[in-house]
Amino acid sequence: MAAMIENVELVYEGWGRFLLVRMRREDGSVLTQQLDDHGDGVAVLPSTIPTAK
Repeated sequence: MAAMIENVELVYEGWGRFLLVRMRREDGSVLTQQLDDHGDGVAVLPSTIPTAK
């Protein structure tokens, strides 16, 4: 199975946007990443949010 994005949740929208992105990796494990979107620049931050398999 190919890696895929399962869900994108908009947490905050103002000067920038803060999103939680839930992804399923090729091995079937689930990973949630925080995405901080400031328009022209985007950063993916490490996540410590527990996820279920």
